[in-house]
Amino acid sequence: MRINKKAVVAGGAAAVLLIGGGLTFARWYDEASLGNQAAEVKSGELSFAIDNLACQWANGGDNVAPGDLIAPGDTMQCTGSSQVVTNIKGKNLKATLSAVPTGKLAELVNDDFAVLKATVNGSTEPVALTAANDGDTFDVGFSIYFKEFKDSVDNSLNRDKPTTDTAQWWGEEKQNSDYSFNTGDIKLQLVQNDR
Repeated sequence: MRINKKAVVAGGAAAVLLIGGGLTFARWYDEASLGNQAAEVKSGELSFAIDNLACQWANGGDNVAPGDLIAPGDTMQCTGSSQVVTNIKGKNLKATLSAVPTGKLAELVNDDFAVLKATVNGSTEPVALTAANDGDTFDVGFSIYFKEFKDSVDNSLNRDKPTTDTAQWWGEEKQNSDYSFNTGDIKLQLVQNDR
């Protein structure tokens, strides 16, 4: 059987040229712009502005106010005509306006000694705001409760004999300077709710 050497050499040279020329068998694809069929997508907004800040610390009844000496079981209430205007834009956006402690007050809250709540239109319950509330004005206040006991109730066996069980009572660690804070240690925040 005769082999045409010239044909073999020519075929081999053609294969080398194909490989050297970068010809590959990669995946194919094509692309095209949506053009006029595209729709613009815009980001929503979530913010608020303080329209008026006139918080008055109530000093009537059992309420305490700045300048008073605080004791466990006391409550401070900041009322008045403090108002915020919401900016909520987003179809499925829900957010809650709340009070957040900072500074020394945050330390008292973190130590589970003080409880800070925001009041929105007179209610201390969280209010879920939506885009339907965009541009609305809300009356905002604060309350700070200094827990009388470490637990929500007094679990002492006999309050007339503190030596029996004082585990739920506050000791010296929450007196004097460790008990002090500034009423400016409060900030408002509007945060998007979990979906």
